[in-house]
Amino acid sequence: MPISRAFWQQQFGADVATLGRVVTLNGRPYTIVGVMPAGFDFPTHMVEAWVPATFTASGRHERRAHPWRVVARLKDGVSVQGAEAELKAIAASNARLYPEHMEGWSVSAVPLHRHMVGDVRPLPATLATLALLDVLKADNPCS
Repeated sequence: MPISRAFWQQQFGADVATLGRVVTLNGRPYTIVGVMPAGFDFPTHMVEAWVPATFTASGRHERRAHPWRVVARLKDGVSVQGAEAELKAIAASNARLYPEHMEGWSVSAVPLHRHMVGDVRPLPATLATLALLDVLKADNPCS
């Protein structure tokens, strides 16, 4: 499981020997496999560790639960569009196999940064336009 940088510093004194160490959370052992970069706050700044999802034998076949948001690193050379195409193919196959549970559900691949902050590119242009209009208004003696 990866841990947050703050947790690593506070609980383990930023010791590099922390990697590979087994810790117990809620009675289950987890191996620390990495430390997230400073400022990584997903889904909030309050998360200190990310553990893998586990399923019971019966839960592996449960198809009615759809609350999953998955974060993954793409393999070198794989685009977001390529990953999304593969996800959609898997979802289409599942929809054919389990139509009663999959109808109306879809998948998408979105870069984490865009998911977290949205598309803020129009904001600087809007602010620049407003500033320009304010300057033009100040230079116009008729206003």
